[in-house]
Amino acid sequence: MNLIIKKDLYENLQETKIQILAITVLCLTLIVSILGTYEYKAKNERYLSEKASNTEQLYQNKIYATIHPEAIKAPTPLSIICKGVEQDFGNCYTFDLLTIPYSASKIYESNQYIEGFINLDLSTIFIWLFSIISILITYDSISKERENGTLKLLFVSRISKTEFFFSKVISSFLSVTIVIFISILIISIVFLISPWIQFDRHIVFAILAFFALTMLFALFWISIATFTSILLKSSSQSLIVSLAIWLVLLLVFPTVIKTVLGDTNFINEKKEITLSQDDIMKDYNKKSGEISDKYIYPLIKDQKFSTYGGSPGYDQQPLWGANPPTMQAAIQFYNTLNPMKNDIANQKFAIADKKYLIPLKHKIQLNNQLSYFSPVSLFEQMCMRIAKTSYSDQFAFLNDFKTYRDQIIDFFAKRRAYDSRQWFTPEPEYYPYSPNHPLCPKDPMNPTKAESDKLGEYYSKIRQEKSALDLSEFPLFNISSESNNGEKNILIGLLIFVSMSLIIFSISLYKFRYYSFE
Repeated sequence: MNLIIKKDLYENLQETKIQILAITVLCLTLIVSILGTYEYKAKNERYLSEKASNTEQLYQNKIYATIHPEAIKAPTPLSIICKGVEQDFGNCYTFDLLTIPYSASKIYESNQYIEGFINLDLSTIFIWLFSIISILITYDSISKERENGTLKLLFVSRISKTEFFFSKVISSFLSVTIVIFISILIISIVFLISPWIQFDRHIVFAILAFFALTMLFALFWISIATFTSILLKSSSQSLIVSLAIWLVLLLVFPTVIKTVLGDTNFINEKKEITLSQDDIMKDYNKKSGEISDKYIYPLIKDQKFSTYGGSPGYDQQPLWGANPPTMQAAIQFYNTLNPMKNDIANQKFAIADKKYLIPLKHKIQLNNQLSYFSPVSLFEQMCMRIAKTSYSDQFAFLNDFKTYRDQIIDFFAKRRAYDSRQWFTPEPEYYPYSPNHPLCPKDPMNPTKAESDKLGEYYSKIRQEKSALDLSEFPLFNISSESNNGEKNILIGLLIFVSMSLIIFSISLYKFRYYSFE
């Protein structure tokens, strides 16, 4: 048995077609891994810069009303393994206290010069190349022995059919495993020598899980090719049938799953959400105008309301004056408006959940269930979970942001920020509209150009000074710890591949016991 394994292993690795495919997959693995780490470096630098800028901006605010915190999703180095769905979601959520809802955006994109190539992640390479390598190594493992007339001679010796069968399977599996091991070794070395990637236990676990998943994925294709090699007496027929099954499982099954699943973009639903939210905002703006007319407009009319377009940090946002009439009117205005803003925010979230997130989660659940019937879809799903680029990871980030939003609102409630003088204006020394301030315009509602220029210089200087607010307890965004369900789902996927391979091998062994040498 050992001699057969050594002989087949040597012959498999000596085949030109296998050597070409092996070199191809190793070269692609090296190139994509290196480019992927540089892409991660660029994204991580942008992430750290944006995070630092956001934190600095928070602590430079002079008034509560100008605080615009952000929740930014950190890029994952494991996206080299599988891009997943992270490019379909925003990775930066901006929270505006004046309007309560948030807006999503992307703070980093792929390098435009390598974007087309870098989108080729390792999971895609492994799906196509290791499946075809497994087939090409195995499709004639038994039929070739019959065609050469060596099968009868082998069974004249003491070797049994079972030993011969497993020796062929083991030699094919070892041949593919050698290429897989070298590929994984390349990935590990690239991760290890990259100074901007922390090679911690999470990276190690991900690489080991990816290695185990790829081996079992290859084992499945070896079981398919072994079965066709036993079922069909001709090597050419075995190859044709194996490739036909390969195309069906690689292209047809995933296409059928996507067809059954339907569209996940929800284009029409998103339009409906936008229209619904537009209607809500029209009603909000109308009521907001009525509240403003009630509390603010009379002060403007009587020139008791002070404002200036050079608010610290936000040039276009008004700075509400601290004179007693303005202060009282502003508190009344916000106390009336804030409950309505919170209600509008909850309405917007409810519409988005009902029309988009809940249907999307149902489709994702269906997709996960259907992927159990397609080894290619299952492999891709498992790669996304290993790389932390699945829908589940994106939803976890969204839930983290909602928690962050609630923490911010709770922070302002405890500080009674809406009723605070610092919600509307900085301390008096920062406010040039105070009656005795040397920069106070003669007509606060219509400052001259010279007065505006002096005010602009004054506010530019104020922006560079330390914050007048105490934000030492202000909540900063933190991504929650990794979900425990991730490892469980990966183990389930591995067990499914093992089960599928064992079933096919069992059928193949049963057929081989009654194999005809003629």
